[in-house]
Amino acid sequence: MPAKTLFKKQGDKFRAKFFYEIETWCIVNFANIRRYLFEKAINPAAVFFYSGKKDWDKSEHYITTCVPFAVEQSSQFNQKGRSKKIWSVFVNDSTIKEIPIRDVENGSAVSWKTAMWGTHRDKCLLDIISRRYDDILAFKSNSGLLMNEGPQFRPLPTKTDSETPEDFEAKVKKFKDNHEYLPEYVGKYVLDTDKVHAGCFHLPDDPDDVCKIMGKDEAYLRTRGGKAGLELFKAPHIIISASRSFSVYSEVDFMIP
Repeated sequence: MPAKTLFKKQGDKFRAKFFYEIETWCIVNFANIRRYLFEKAINPAAVFFYSGKKDWDKSEHYITTCVPFAVEQSSQFNQKGRSKKIWSVFVNDSTIKEIPIRDVENGSAVSWKTAMWGTHRDKCLLDIISRRYDDILAFKSNSGLLMNEGPQFRPLPTKTDSETPEDFEAKVKKFKDNHEYLPEYVGKYVLDTDKVHAGCFHLPDDPDDVCKIMGKDEAYLRTRGGKAGLELFKAPHIIISASRSFSVYSEVDFMIP
């Protein structure tokens, strides 16, 4: 089953129904070693062990879970003459956790995230914060903050050597049918995330150090992405990268990609 089943926000109703109705006793998340187990795999996979029982005791039920890491399989890769394929999986006993069914029967992904990538202390900290403070959406509403992904600007397609003029014209037409041209953003600063170092907390005051200028053929906004991200142009900004490699603050006006 896709490992994202455990973490996707849209899957909370499915998780609640699944774990309440189906006796599940073990889940192993292979996300970290998927390319060694499944050739050319991109999406992470997990193995669910469960039974078809209809009636079972939920009061003291626990689900065992673990996440094998690639570094734990290194002894198999160091042998000469062997390809990077593994036929057995080593698991560090410190990564084996037990989750009470009562913690996951509401469909929340928090228990899965803390069990697989956090510690008991992380879970306690989150519980304390949730009791003392509003959740992030309530905080955003009460504080007048804007929170969104950046706008989905796309560059105008260019012609390849193999394309006929007719094919290229059709490609451009299809592109323009699904994008809106916003010339007022031409010449504006756009954050260049490749110039932001991992672990960075504050961006330079000079936008030329971390930004690029939006060209006239780059100001096409994807229609399905909406315009909510355009409101984020005005500073101050707090930007968290999709990969969580940096979280930075800036008082410079720029577009967030």
